[in-house]
Parts: sequence; structure tokens; C-alpha cells
Amino acid sequence: MVKAYPNPEEDEENNQEAEGQPTTVQWALPSNPDDFHTYIDHGCTLDSQNYPIYPNGQTIFVKTPNMDIKKFGTVGFTKTLGVEKQSKNTWKILQYYCLGVMVCNIDTCQWVGLPPTAPGSISKLLARKPKCKGAAGRCPGTVSWQACSGTGCRFDINKDTRWGLMRHRGTHYHPWPESNKPHKLAQEEL
Repeated sequence: MVKAYPNPEEDEENNQEAEGQPTTVQWALPSNPDDFHTYIDHGCTLDSQNYPIYPNGQTIFVKTPNMDIKKFGTVGFTKTLGVEKQSKNTWKILQYYCLGVMVCNIDTCQWVGLPPTAPGSISKLLARKPKCKGAAGRCPGTVSWQACSGTGCRFDINKDTRWGLMRHRGTHYHPWPESNKPHKLAQEEL
């Protein structure tokens, strides 16, 4: 399946100062859980529990204490992660920033790969001018990086009540790569 993705240069909110770090995404600690309701925006990929494992747009997911969502607190895309604790260790906060994808420089090739995650490793990889792995390794193209800017995902998890909130901002203007390993839920279903 081929998907068309809008041009990120047309979206003025998609700006980026550092690799994987958006400049327009800001959140505050939720003060009233009743103010939040689950909203799944266009472009999300949901798992079998209707959890947005690949969130997109202005998606919000509320996890109530009685819900058993296996993947809550995780996302499927390659990312950088920040973790902090607030309010006397009551809240655990996770912030994810998408690193984008590796793509082939030949437009007709549909290969999409995961970028490396170590600091500076994308530049090092591209300096080697790697060959595309598409078409079972027969594609003559070379790999380039399609950065993902202006997106972010934050999880606020109350450790006392087990209430949780996932908020996503921004649009991923790239296709999702195949996952390298099965998700926890898929492993349990086997």
C-alpha cells in the first residue's frame, strides 16, 4: 500500500532546532483528570486494544485505573526519550520525540527503515552512503534520512491512582517502518 504524505515544509508549526527535539510542543501536568477525554486523530495506527501505538495529530488517550492497556506508556516509532518525576514522586512523565525514518532516494522504492538512535549516529550512517535494502537488497538506491520535526508525545502517569494520560502533538509526514521486533501484546497472543 502506498500512502501520500503532505509536504512538511507547508506546515509552519513543524520547525526543529535539534535532531528529534520539537520546539512547538508544550504541556503541563494534568490538574483535573475529568478535563481529558480520549480522542483518536486521523493517521493513527491502533493495536488490538484500540490503543494508538503509532499516534498522530492531536491524539489524546486517557487510561483509567481499571483499564489494562498492555502498551500504555510506549509508542511504536523510533524516538528519543525523556523521563522525569514530579509532585513528590506521584507523577511519572515520559516524553517521546520521533526520530523520523530512513528512506530510499529512489521515489518508486517503498523501503522504509528505522533510524539509529545513538546521538550522532544518523550522520555517521549517512556519511557511509548506505545502499537501500529494498526489493530484497536489489534496489540500486541509497539511504537518506527523513527527519520528523514538530511532533512529540507525552505520558503523565499517576503512580498512586494508576490514572494515565497520553497526549500527542504534530503530524508525522512519513510512512511508518516495519517493526524490528513484535510488540508485547502480539507475543502474548501467540
